[in-house]
Amino acid sequence: MRYLFIYFCSLMLLGCSSGLKVSIPDKYTDTQNQSIGFLVGTLGATTVWPSTGKTLVTTLHIREVSTRSSILMSDYDIENEVITLTNENQHFDFKNEKEIGQLFTLPLPVGEYEIFQVTIKGSNGNQTFTQKTDEDLSLKFEITAANASYIGEFIAKSRVAESQLWNLKFPSGYGYFLHGYNKARDEVLFYELNPQLTDIQFDVKTLATIKNRLIYTKINKS
Repeated sequence: MRYLFIYFCSLMLLGCSSGLKVSIPDKYTDTQNQSIGFLVGTLGATTVWPSTGKTLVTTLHIREVSTRSSILMSDYDIENEVITLTNENQHFDFKNEKEIGQLFTLPLPVGEYEIFQVTIKGSNGNQTFTQKTDEDLSLKFEITAANASYIGEFIAKSRVAESQLWNLKFPSGYGYFLHGYNKARDEVLFYELNPQLTDIQFDVKTLATIKNRLIYTKINKS
């Protein structure tokens, strides 16, 4: 497994800020004899108190759909089939009065993929929580040759708690994603950050319906 940072490998990971960490199996790094496309989207957080998600560490877990049936694989084999994108909100490609975020552009072999899980790490000041969804999100999308497959934005928000001592609300340490599409903004960002890909078509890939556009997590009890 190779852990890639943009300032070390601009040829493999295009257009990402230095704060976005990507883990990609070795089998995806050798694309010389394969048709490739580009996975594009944004990971970010709200900045408005008290629901700000800036302190949350968020991760998308992605795999080829064909690997889903390999449920008898060892943990090592499963790890080497999964792509992860992690944002700690230390850097941003866009910022407004409500949110910040980073664009990711990842070259991948042509095929069908899915976001099958998301994880969120947060803290309430006393405890640190690791939260995750069940492994059945099945948010599928296609990577097509020489195209930018845009899967939208994933904006982390904190659930809000109320102090038992003071009449104040504050981030609870628990989080969730608000999913949507901002093609006008992200298409411009894609071509600005990847001037070598100006001949690539930018295509919106609509994910499966997400109830109320929210992706909730639960506490990992393991």
